[in-house]
Amino acid sequence: MAAPSTGSPIPKPSKEVTAPKNVLSMLHSVVQQIQRFNSWLAQWSHIPVQWLPKFEVIGLVGGGATLIQLGEYALAVGCWLILAIIWVSKAFAWKGEWGRPRRNTFLKVSNVILALVTCIVLITWTNIKRQDDYWTALQKLWTHYRLNIFTVATNKEYAPGTVIGGIVWRPVYTELDLIVNNPTDGNYDDVNILVRPDYPVAKIAQLSNLSDVSFEDRMGVTARMTIEDLSATPTVAAPFDLIATTVGYRVHCGRIPPNSSLRLVMALVDIKKSNVFRPGYVPNNALLSDFALEQTYTPGGSYWYAMEGAYQFYAPRPTPSTVSIEGSYSTKDQPHTVKTKVPVK
Repeated sequence: MAAPSTGSPIPKPSKEVTAPKNVLSMLHSVVQQIQRFNSWLAQWSHIPVQWLPKFEVIGLVGGGATLIQLGEYALAVGCWLILAIIWVSKAFAWKGEWGRPRRNTFLKVSNVILALVTCIVLITWTNIKRQDDYWTALQKLWTHYRLNIFTVATNKEYAPGTVIGGIVWRPVYTELDLIVNNPTDGNYDDVNILVRPDYPVAKIAQLSNLSDVSFEDRMGVTARMTIEDLSATPTVAAPFDLIATTVGYRVHCGRIPPNSSLRLVMALVDIKKSNVFRPGYVPNNALLSDFALEQTYTPGGSYWYAMEGAYQFYAPRPTPSTVSIEGSYSTKDQPHTVKTKVPVK
């Protein structure tokens, strides 16, 4: 007896597979949210909805540029990132032209690359404008133990024999006073900062009366430059003194007490390039007192050497504009760093 036919087998219910969200679906979602917001904004402001994409670009670019002027660099970077996200999202969501898939793909990829490059350029430009300033003014709320740094330049000729901070002043010197202030009621310990004006430093000294204060040029050069006049008989070696350097000075102060300041004075000069020679390249007819020698470290800066009392290689007294400050200090056993560029007043 034949077994009753059961017909075709009943298929087992298949499990519903849900595709995980990928980058494209997220970008399409971003575009949908933007379109919803634009529709609401158009109804609220009575502006044609087709105008709003232009306002997106103008608003983000203008807002980011304004935030840079206000010193809110982090928020400006946020504007550039939002601009890039909107740009990339709309590029992927663009349906293109019917029947031209290759052209559509090329245009989409080109827009994505252009959006990313534009975002990188804007962020780089923002960081360049920021220099060494805070990313946002809100950082000042939790930066209580901050070094307050002030500068004052005096471009005047003092009377002969004037002594400032132990420095015998010369007519070619510009005085630059730098004040490192501790505005708190605690000690600033182990202050180590690199001070580098935008003109060569001839001399540096302390105007305050703090103990344990020392100076050293950044490269730590201790050698003395000498030069020999081979035309003389017998040959005589003449010492050349260090007259200026652009490498900067490392300043160490063991402690700045509460509500006190470390006050420094620097004598700045400018050097004529026409009277400066590199070691080993000195004209035969040159007098030893007529020129200066320049020793350059790359990267780093230069040192200038000359005979004592020679002035003809100095340019007119300089007018400094900025001083770079970089280093570290500690408060209550907590380390801190400083990196800033201070304008000279």
